[in-house]
Amino acid sequence: IHMFLSSRDDGKAEIWQDGLKILDRTGQNIPTGAFYDWMEIGITANSSRHSQTVYVDEVVISDRRIEGNREMP
Repeated sequence: IHMFLSSRDDGKAEIWQDGLKILDRTGQNIPTGAFYDWMEIGITANSSRHSQTVYVDEVVISDRRIEGNREMP
């Protein structure tokens, strides 16, 4: 997942699964005046009574562009 959070129309959301980009959207993605100071990865609203499993790998959090496995200046 690549997210650029913005209350303007320059927000960005990209999602890859198994190396294939499955979502690429641009636009406002947080309410005006809002900010986030934490991030949660996984199933946050399991409405099923059955257990769920989410596999997450290669997580990188950065305030710089990332190419491959390294941050770019």
